[in-house]
Amino acid sequence: MFNIKDNYMEFTYKDKRLRFYGFLLNGHVYNQFISFEYGKIDFKNKTVIDIGANIGDSSIYFAINGAKEVYAIEPMPKLFNYLTENIRFNNITNIIPLNVAIGNEEGLIKIPNIDVGLDAYTKNFQNSENGNIIPVKTLRSIISEYVISENIVLKIDCEGCEYDAIYSLDNTTLDKISQIALEYHYGPYKLSEFLIEKGFKVEYTKPKRYNEHEIGILYAFK
Repeated sequence: MFNIKDNYMEFTYKDKRLRFYGFLLNGHVYNQFISFEYGKIDFKNKTVIDIGANIGDSSIYFAINGAKEVYAIEPMPKLFNYLTENIRFNNITNIIPLNVAIGNEEGLIKIPNIDVGLDAYTKNFQNSENGNIIPVKTLRSIISEYVISENIVLKIDCEGCEYDAIYSLDNTTLDKISQIALEYHYGPYKLSEFLIEKGFKVEYTKPKRYNEHEIGILYAFK
């Protein structure tokens, strides 16, 4: 049963009492813990890279359901604060939180400390005058820096950065990835073609239109 307060949600899951701060602004706690939206991936005893970790709901789900370790990547300052608070309060020890943005090249970006939604693609903030300076890294550099060697599961929900994240991977890095579950925002077709060429089997849900976006879930398996 969910116990909702002004600034957090609390409930029992598998005999563990969990609390999530920031759930009113962001996060998909219900989708993760009641109807796990990435249910086709097998992440047990594997390393998960969670790009677009938001307030940590998906990362915590992975961590307490058998993932070996979880790299929780969230560039938005406000969401990252909730992410680290939720990891700390729930005493999760196998999540590594990273306050970085994912792009197709290394650099820095200034991101305002604001509430965000569907337009939280970090490139939308590249001309911001105020905010926190956040490193931009390629997914390839994250995997190399943290010496993640094999059997990687990718979960990506980053409001558009999924294309930069995937297209910037070289063949050596792609060989380390066994499964991908991502939310696409501008259609699945080119992503699907790219991943099939790299040896993945791909399936995706029918795109749903939202303004200029074409949104759905794409899965890729080796």
